[in-house]
Amino acid sequence: MCIIKSTLLLSILAIVFHSTAGSIWTIHLRSHPYKTELYTAEFIKGNHRYFWCADHIHLQDAVVLCNQVSAHNGLGPYTPTTPRIEFGALHYDPAVKEAFTNETFACVGNESRLRDCPTVPVPEDERCPSENLGQVDCYPAGNAKKNLTASLISPENRPEMGVVRVESSSLHYLAGFICNQRNQWTSNEARVVCRSLGYSGLWAWPVDPAIVSDSQPADRRYIMRNVQCQGSEETINDCPHTDMCMAVDFLSKSFSCATQCDGEPAAVLCS
Repeated sequence: MCIIKSTLLLSILAIVFHSTAGSIWTIHLRSHPYKTELYTAEFIKGNHRYFWCADHIHLQDAVVLCNQVSAHNGLGPYTPTTPRIEFGALHYDPAVKEAFTNETFACVGNESRLRDCPTVPVPEDERCPSENLGQVDCYPAGNAKKNLTASLISPENRPEMGVVRVESSSLHYLAGFICNQRNQWTSNEARVVCRSLGYSGLWAWPVDPAIVSDSQPADRRYIMRNVQCQGSEETINDCPHTDMCMAVDFLSKSFSCATQCDGEPAAVLCS
């Protein structure tokens, strides 16, 4: 069994299957627990797990991976000319050479999934010279359609305040809450949510969810984090940075970052 030294903690995003010359690889797409737009691939054969080497990721492979993910999070589409993709060794995550697969993808760039890409063998002496884990960063494309709708879970007789609930038609109408950690949720984000709900958006404040305690969700299902708005946007879809949490069970369409949120649900007061 390979001894893997990588310190990157990864959470399962998806499992797909790929046939190669008489063998079956199981390929895991995985997202970083603290940066949900950062992905890599793992190759599983038998009881052995192999990583995707940074030296062997090409632009076309990155495009296919990002488009595969964007089919569910709405952050694409991507093309080889999209300036929103970075790939390679984006973090220093070394592993012993034997931890890397001896095959890699040879995508054209128009495939729907990595499983559709042909694979090519990697010579043993080129298995992974850098010994760095390969990663792809799929920033939201400029024409991304996140298809998010915001609403408030409000206390009785106080419709202008409450915990923010978002629903995404790109994620099969999955609904949940925005993770506010390290006080990232500011008046800028509050103004955008209030404006999308029909308020002027001139006066809006983030509030402690404890103030609206009777509207706090019992099951805190977070589906977004790291929301950053300028304050002038019409809806949360227009904000330049939103991370969709993609971590629980891709196959059963269960998306949540409950284990990735060290904070409280975002809440607002509109005026």
